[in-house]
Amino acid sequence: MIAVVVSIALALSGPPELLADPEAKRLFGEAQAAFETGDYATASARLEAAYLIEPEPALLYPWAQAERQLDHCKTAIDLYQKFVDSSPSERMATAAKQNIERCEQRLAEATPAEPLPPAPGTDDEEAPFGPPDESHEDTPRKQDDGNPKAEKIGIAVGATLVGVGAVGLVAGGTLIGLATGRAKATGEAASETRYNELRKQATRLRAGGIAAATIGGALLVGGIVQLAIVGAKRKKAKKTDVSMFFDGRTAALVWTGRF
Repeated sequence: MIAVVVSIALALSGPPELLADPEAKRLFGEAQAAFETGDYATASARLEAAYLIEPEPALLYPWAQAERQLDHCKTAIDLYQKFVDSSPSERMATAAKQNIERCEQRLAEATPAEPLPPAPGTDDEEAPFGPPDESHEDTPRKQDDGNPKAEKIGIAVGATLVGVGAVGLVAGGTLIGLATGRAKATGEAASETRYNELRKQATRLRAGGIAAATIGGALLVGGIVQLAIVGAKRKKAKKTDVSMFFDGRTAALVWTGRF
């Protein structure tokens, strides 16, 4: 227990006002008290709620410690890795990496060894991929360069991806904002049942927001690439410049030139 409390102090060493939000500070104080009594489940819950309100990377280390004490090694490894990725001090990064190794060793000891897969056969039926079909090597491939219909389809696909991607980014930002509101509301919960309900809602909304923003960003990039490819194939097209900005709530795509 002492080692865990010391770890929290080390993880949060730095500027006195590490957490700016009063509710996040209160939740962190409750987490410290829970650590001192060995109530790691409560400590983890309070740290998660504080992180949802104010995603300060330093909270990840004590949160991971609580999960490791609960023997939730997979969750702990993810939290430790996020903490390492936030570029902490060398001392704290080393401590996190050592704990990742401990968790991985514990998982390896708990997982039974799997039998080795059978050696691959030599029969054609067992091969995942057959030999290349060389019967049509000399057949010229159809070129769509300069094909107006193909260009229109390419533009339509690219514009659709851009539109859907922008909507995904906006939806993701909205869900993350709602998650923050639910997390803040946990501090005013009248009962433990209400607190757990708000906490679950905040977690689901935040996960959904991150997923929507990630997928939306990928679709948006794919659409931009598609439009750029179509523009490059147009022999008489002018140079096309594409730019995009996203401020967390609003996404916009701007391009100049002719497709």
